[in-house]
Amino acid sequence: MLFVYLLFVVSKYTIEGNFVSRLYIEVDHGTFNDNVPFMYLFKENILYKISSNLELLWKIELDDEIRHINMDTAGNVYIIFKHGRNIYKYNPNGVKVTYLYFSDHISKTCRFYRTFISQGRTFLYVLGSLFYDNKCESFVLKYNTHTGELLSFDIFNTVDNVAIDDENCEYKDLYVNGDYVFVKGRNTIWKMNIKMQVSWRLHLRF
Repeated sequence: MLFVYLLFVVSKYTIEGNFVSRLYIEVDHGTFNDNVPFMYLFKENILYKISSNLELLWKIELDDEIRHINMDTAGNVYIIFKHGRNIYKYNPNGVKVTYLYFSDHISKTCRFYRTFISQGRTFLYVLGSLFYDNKCESFVLKYNTHTGELLSFDIFNTVDNVAIDDENCEYKDLYVNGDYVFVKGRNTIWKMNIKMQVSWRLHLRF
């Protein structure tokens, strides 16, 4: 099946392109897993759980505006926010089962952009930036999803003379493959080893 979401509607099509069903709902983005019979969508600070038949199962209103969500293979959803250091994990019943708070470098302004969940759901990687004294330090956090322990905090890029929320310190994607980490920024892609040592950096010209 193919799911398409536009500004006010989510539509379901067969792989051949035949229309199946439609749900009228305003969303910003969403996450799904091929082996899970539902998906999560969000709009601003509201999280929705939607069935594969496009039925609204539940919704939760949160305290901050959502930046990104990511679902694991068990149907749990991880949520990061636009303005906080919080990471929430909700189970499929809509119960918050994990609350993580990045308490390091508390005097610096922190932004999270993307998450990645490892195979087996053992590790959660979080991509973000710290802003302070007109500087930006971009980092990747690694958490144990079972204990909530922060296993590592590694900085891979530092930029001077930038303001808080400078677009050059924002990131679009995070992917972990074995011992390598890939990060996509506004116009740059990084490849790093698991200790965040940069193997190469590609600048995009568009």
